[in-house]
Parts: sequence; structure tokens; C-alpha cells
Amino acid sequence: MINAPVPPHILNQILAKADAGDSTARHQAALLLSCAPFVAADLKAAARYQHGVALPPAVTIKTAYALEHWPEAQLIERLLATHNAEMQLLAALILDCRGQRQQALELMQGLDPQALPLLGYLLSYGTDNPATWLAKSPAQHPLVQLRQQELNAPYPAVTASHTELPAGMALMESFISPMACAYLKWICAPWLAPAQTVDPKTGKSLTHQIRTNASMTFSSGLACPFVIWLERQIAAAVGLPAQCQEGTGVLHYQPGQAFRPHFDAFDPSQGGAQHLLADGGQRATTVLIYLNEDFTGGETDFPRLNFRFRGKMGDLLTFSNLDAEGQRDELSLHQGLSTGAGVKWLLSKWIRQKPTDHGQRLHGSV
Repeated sequence: MINAPVPPHILNQILAKADAGDSTARHQAALLLSCAPFVAADLKAAARYQHGVALPPAVTIKTAYALEHWPEAQLIERLLATHNAEMQLLAALILDCRGQRQQALELMQGLDPQALPLLGYLLSYGTDNPATWLAKSPAQHPLVQLRQQELNAPYPAVTASHTELPAGMALMESFISPMACAYLKWICAPWLAPAQTVDPKTGKSLTHQIRTNASMTFSSGLACPFVIWLERQIAAAVGLPAQCQEGTGVLHYQPGQAFRPHFDAFDPSQGGAQHLLADGGQRATTVLIYLNEDFTGGETDFPRLNFRFRGKMGDLLTFSNLDAEGQRDELSLHQGLSTGAGVKWLLSKWIRQKPTDHGQRLHGSV
């Protein structure tokens, strides 16, 4: 894994050698342009460099799926055809999200827990004997330890925290499965860092006490085939093009951490608005997927609507940030409340008015 930025001159040297036919450079270029988190994905170029080069299935599947826009059934077929455990796991997770739980479990239970350290952790959310499966994942892993605590002292079951959704909101229950939620937590955990917010005066990101939780974002390079599939599922569910999405974010709240009242849409009167609106225009829609339930408190609060929401694991909540005239909706002010006990995980997705760089790289023409 490339876990640090690649200097432009180094990348250019690799690409020059790859263009000259150097096989090692072609291998490096294909990896960098498809799966490096600090390099914007160029999947068309990556596909050119892949010809005649042996690469991991995760790279070849991601590139082909993004460029060829396979239907879901074809993606599953291609993942299974790799005979690669990691890719078979992704196929099983998609099947599970489609409601084919038994087929997914049979596939996952046939995989080797020694080769996939996360396997037991995932199956602890999908089977009737969670402790037995959890024991097959590394006991020292923080998520495994947290899951063990949850099994030993379970939190109260989540009940509906809403009666009727305000106008402009929609709820899709069980949008993804608990095992898919667990997978997202596992793969994003190493990338968590103090969350940032946007300086309205400059349009640049910075840390601020308004937001004390941790977060990560799946860049176009970091996004795996499952994340690309999920972004397309979200697009279909909300009826907005995947090309208009920002990168998928995951939020992590320890007790006492919060994201204080804020708007997701930008204030066009601020000095940084031109910079903020340049990539896709306004944040028209927000999508939240609740990735766990084992905490108390932690609701998404809309103070001007006198409304608080807390979803069950896998539920999707979407709301509009703009009014009928396309201006920032002042009623969309919201906050992520801190938990009283336990850790909260939440997937966050912003959808712009127009195509974004991220969306076009994974779902469009860039």
C-alpha cells in the first residue's frame, strides 16, 4: 500500500518509463493510477498500463468495473471468477446486501480465516454464534476488542427515534447489511484522523472545535470495488448521478466527541465560496448510513426542525440542503451529538449539483 504522497516528479519519471515500455514501471504506474490514496485515480491510463502486467485482482477488477459499468450481477460474477479470497468476500457482501444471506454465508464460511483476518469479525454480525466466529479474528485488533465488549455487555436495542420525517427527508431501512457495515469499519479504521471542517473565508480545510470527531474519506484512489458499488447503489436510491458525489466519508465518534451545529451547503456570501463551489457546485443532498448501534445518544439533531434521528445498523437517511429556489435551506442546520457511552460509526456522503472530480474519476469520463 502506498501510504504517503508520491512527489510529482517521481510519478512523472515512473510514467515516462512506463510509456517507454519498462515492465516494472508499467506495474508501478498501473498501481499508482488505480489504487494509491494520495494520487488521483486515472483509470483509463491505468488500464493501458495493465496490458501484459500481472496485477492483483483488486486492481484489475476496480479498473474494469469503473470503466465498463458492469451491472451488479456481472460484478459478482467477475469477483467470484478471480478465485481470490478478498474478491470472493466482496461478492458475498454484495449478495448479503441484496438479501441473499444464506448464499453469502455459505460463500464466506468457505473462506480461510487465516488468510482474511477480518472474516471472523464480519461473521460475528451475520451468524447465530458470533463469539465463535469473532475468536477467528486477531484478538489484539481494536475492532475485535470492541466487538467482544459489545457481545459481553450488549447495549439496549435501538428503537425508532422518529415518528414522521420532516419534508425533504427520506429513510431507507436496512439499505446495507450489518456485515457490510462491519466491513466498512474495518477497512477505514487505519485511515481515521481528526476530522476537518471548511474555513468559509478561504475555502480550505482546517481543524476546528466545531468538529471533534475522527473521520476518513475514500478518495478515488483508495476506493475499492465494494465502495464503488456502494456509491452506485446510493446514486440509484436517491435518484442522483453517481458522477455528482464527493468521496465517501466515514465518521467515528468517541464519547464526548461531536460535530456541532453546521450546514452542509456552503454560504455563497463567504470569501471562500468560489473555491468551494468550483468542484460540482453546491452540496445539494446529504446521505447518512448508520454503521453500528452499540452506543447511547449520538443522534443526528436538526434543532430548527425540533427533530432528532438515530438509525439502526445499515439504515440510510437522506435530506436536502437546498430549498425550492436552490438556496441554502436554513432549516437544514444539523449536528452530530456525542454518545453517552460506546463508539458511533457513520457513513457520510455529499452529493453536488453537478459532476465532481471524484465522481467522474470513478463513475464518469475522467
